[in-house]
Amino acid sequence: MDLIHGLFAHFPSIFAQRVEDPQVLDQIKENFDYFIQSGQVWALGIGFFLGYLFRSFTG
Repeated sequence: MDLIHGLFAHFPSIFAQRVEDPQVLDQIKENFDYFIQSGQVWALGIGFFLGYLFRSFTG
């Protein structure tokens, strides 16, 4: 018991997390909306397209 307690006593945050805002689905929706509104979705699409072209030319 002392060995296990000694190993895990320094890492309490691994087993118990404190949640600041429990509205996880709302956070996901807000972040996805920001991803769309900021234009990052276009950068992702262009990156996929250019990566596919690069792979086609080199493969």
